[in-house]
Amino acid sequence: MQKITSLFILFWAIVQISSTPANAQNILVLQLPDPCFNSSTPFIPAQITNPFQLTISPNPAKDEITLTVSHKETIGLIKIHITDIKGVAIADEQYFSSHQKWINTLNISHLPKGIYVVSAHRNGQIVSHKIIKQ
Repeated sequence: MQKITSLFILFWAIVQISSTPANAQNILVLQLPDPCFNSSTPFIPAQITNPFQLTISPNPAKDEITLTVSHKETIGLIKIHITDIKGVAIADEQYFSSHQKWINTLNISHLPKGIYVVSAHRNGQIVSHKIIKQ
């Protein structure tokens, strides 16, 4: 019965979203039961930590952004992905640093004004930030 109820809620949410006017802004948060969760098993929340830090400045920016990746250990291989707000890839770069801090300046003057997402990937961990291109 629980699976049927969950599927009905999900179906109802899809119908509600699809029948909403295009200019409306709705946020829908669904909390569906986890089918793998056993109520007799104690719940132990995972400790969420920031794997490394990514800072981007200035934000908003016109011509250049400076990316800084820092970690308590050596950075190693770092992959930088930039996408537009629709998820279209703009840039995909790889760098290597044998230090605990990596700094790089990227030229964004060729990009049209808008919102972009900059993601740094390191050892399977991802940190992302939105930037505004003026």
